[in-house]
Amino acid sequence: MNSFMRERETTRPYNLNKRRRLTMLALLVPPLSFASQGRDEGSDKVVDHKEIPLLIWQLTDQMNQPLPAKPVIQRLVDYLSQKSGIHFRLQGYPWNRALKLANEGVAPIWGLSVTPERAQHFVYSHAIYESNVWMLVNKSFATPIPNLAALAGKRVSIFRGVSYGAEFDNAKNHLFQVEEDSDNLRARVAKLLAGRCDVMLYANHHRNVEQVILELKESGFDPQQLKVLDNPLLSEPAYIAISKEKIATFPMEELNRVIDAGRRNGEIMRLLRD
Repeated sequence: MNSFMRERETTRPYNLNKRRRLTMLALLVPPLSFASQGRDEGSDKVVDHKEIPLLIWQLTDQMNQPLPAKPVIQRLVDYLSQKSGIHFRLQGYPWNRALKLANEGVAPIWGLSVTPERAQHFVYSHAIYESNVWMLVNKSFATPIPNLAALAGKRVSIFRGVSYGAEFDNAKNHLFQVEEDSDNLRARVAKLLAGRCDVMLYANHHRNVEQVILELKESGFDPQQLKVLDNPLLSEPAYIAISKEKIATFPMEELNRVIDAGRRNGEIMRLLRD
C-alpha cells in the first residue's frame, strides 16, 4: 500500500475528501422505517415490505477502490429478499463504519459475529450458514495449528475491528498477538509474505482448502507463495443483526422462517455451492 501513497502536499486534501465522501454516504442511508405486514391470511403470498439497506463490509482492491460484494453473498441476500418480501439493498462500508451505523440503529448489518457485549445491543437472526476462518501462512511455514492454543506466541493478522467470537477475543493479545490491518486484502498478503506476521486469518464460506486456494488465485494471488492450512481455525455462524431499538419494526420472525426453510430444504447450501 505504501507504493500508492501520495506526496505529503496531496495527502491532506485526499484524506479530507475521503472523509467527506464517507459522510455523504452515511447521509444516503435512510433511517430504518419498516412497517411489517407479514403474510396474507390463508395464503402463501408474502406481502411486500419497504426496501431497506443491509450494511455489509466492503473490501478494497490494491488501489484502495471499493470491491463489489462477493457473488455468493449477493445470491443469498437476493434469495432472502425474494422469499421473505424484505427488500434488502446491500450497502457497503469499511467495517468499522458499517458497525457504527448498525450500532446507531440506522440499518441491519450482515455478518456480525456474536460477543457478550454485542448480544446486549443487537438481536440476531437465525444462522444463515457457517463461515470458516482459514489460516494463511508463508509457503515455508511447517508448524501445524490445530486450535487456538497452537497460536501461542504467533503474530496474527486480522481485519481491523473484526471479531471471531468470544473465545478468540478472550485469547487475543494474551495467548497470541493480534495485528489489526486494513480492509485491503492485497496489503495483508504482502505483509504475510514479507514475514511481518506469522498467520493471516481469512474467513469465507468454503468447506475445503482447494476452494480457498482457487478463490485466492482468482483474486490474483500466487498459490505458489501462500499456504492455506488444512483445517480452519474455527467456524462462525453468519447472521443478520439489528439494534434492539429497531427490532419492533423489523420482521425478524419472517426472516427466520425463510432462513430455517432454506437450510432445511437445501436451497441455502445450493446457493453456497453455485
